[in-house]
Amino acid sequence: MAKGRIIEVDPSTLTIAVNVRRDVKLDKEFVASIKQHGVLQPPMVVKKGDGYEVVIGQRRTLAAAQAKLPKIEAYLVTRAEADAARIVDQLTEN
Repeated sequence: MAKGRIIEVDPSTLTIAVNVRRDVKLDKEFVASIKQHGVLQPPMVVKKGDGYEVVIGQRRTLAAAQAKLPKIEAYLVTRAEADAARIVDQLTEN
């Protein structure tokens, strides 16, 4: 498990890393749930330039931005930690 830290960020300022999903389907119910309950599992992000890039949690981040949440928690890790976490995540989920 990566040893990052939790930060608060505006989801509309985050960029999205290359993702295995080509089509992100954000149905109304999912966005409404994010708007009502917030993002329950923070997306994993890495520092990129002056901002942050989402490496895990693309749909949650996009739904939070669409729901116009001003801030969400994100899990900030190093690029090496993110790469390792993505490999493990993809092997266990797919």
